[in-house]
Amino acid sequence: MPYKDLRQFLKRLEEEGELKRVKVKVDTKYEIGAICRKVLNGRGPALLFENPSSPIPLVTNIVATRRRYAMGLETTPEELHREWSERTREPVPPVLVKDGPCKEHVLKGADVDLLRFPIPIWNEMDGGPYITFPCHITRDPETGIGNAAMYRAQVHNRNTLGFLGAPYRHIMLH
Repeated sequence: MPYKDLRQFLKRLEEEGELKRVKVKVDTKYEIGAICRKVLNGRGPALLFENPSSPIPLVTNIVATRRRYAMGLETTPEELHREWSERTREPVPPVLVKDGPCKEHVLKGADVDLLRFPIPIWNEMDGGPYITFPCHITRDPETGIGNAAMYRAQVHNRNTLGFLGAPYRHIMLH
């Protein structure tokens, strides 16, 4: 694993001029989406919104360019395809752990509240706020085979997400 955590990767991006901090207050309704689109169109840096109408910062576009994606894998843009192919040839099975950095903040039951996070309404035609790159992990109930995939998820309320799952996608098959 090239980086210990997201903070370490963000530090590297900043050192390489691939991350810009947005210190001014920005609205999660359309404003963040508009800023991100403009920066993406210009092949600009990842953005760390330090004050997104929420006490929790928001980072976007961290792997939106070939260079940053390669940095995440600690390779070069020229070697990215080969490196990706090599690393995905034999997937590493997940390991369940009792505790760890990913479990520093755990909310369960009535404490779950997605609305406390700065989840933007990205576009005018969106029906609400969306998490654009979430990882959904499922397991086939018959075979036990697991799957991890990205499905854009809409926040409906404090503890409900919705997603569009086509009938042929693993998440729907599971």
